Amino acid sequence: MAIVLAIRFLLSKENKKRDREGHDDTYDDVYIERPGSDGKMEQVKVDKDLLDLTDRQNRDFRYVL
Repeated sequence: MAIVLAIRFLLSKENKKRDREGHDDTYDDVYIERPGSDGKMEQVKVDKDLLDLTDRQNRDFRYVL
């Protein structure tokens, strides 16, 4: 039980730290190129949630408590 409370405390502390940092726009404008229906390459914006980022890379991620 003590370990669970310690983890909760640490994650809560990390969430508060990230809240103070503000928005991280590093990965907001990510585009990929893919072939369109006409065969030409087109750029498509990729949502930040769909990128393969770790919790350390995505500073907008919040731990669920």
